[in-house]
Amino acid sequence: MILRISLLALILFSTAAHSRPEGEKRIDDLVKRIEALEQRVAEQERRIENLEQELKNVKKQSKQDPWQELRQGMRLTDVEQLLGKPSSIRTYRAFEFDYVYDTGRDGYGQGVVKFKDSRVTRWTPPSKQPRRDKETNSAGSSKSLQRTPTSGAAELYR
Repeated sequence: MILRISLLALILFSTAAHSRPEGEKRIDDLVKRIEALEQRVAEQERRIENLEQELKNVKKQSKQDPWQELRQGMRLTDVEQLLGKPSSIRTYRAFEFDYVYDTGRDGYGQGVVKFKDSRVTRWTPPSKQPRRDKETNSAGSSKSLQRTPTSGAAELYR
């Protein structure tokens, strides 16, 4: 019985000894594969970071002021696609008119696009600065400013 146990232990030990170098080789292969995968993941993370930065740049460009994209000679429909429908339209002569864009409650001025024969001739973008509702004179008293519907376009004719 002791001989059997010794023989069985010897067989198991020799089998384990032979499989150990093979197991170590397999472990080494697995470690190399893991390192290669880690490198690929790091490379992919760099690529994703670069793509995210490019996307941010594209978004910044797309958020540009649409008034900067206006060009002389643009058609009426192109202006409407770019800026939307105007708040009002002022007509001067048979084929001369203005599209007036009010910027709403935020207190900014009007933008005006002038057309002749349904083509852009010139424009004035809305002010980036808030409009002042009161003006202070040198004596320190304030008076309300009178605004007319055409006050935004007055600059076009100076």
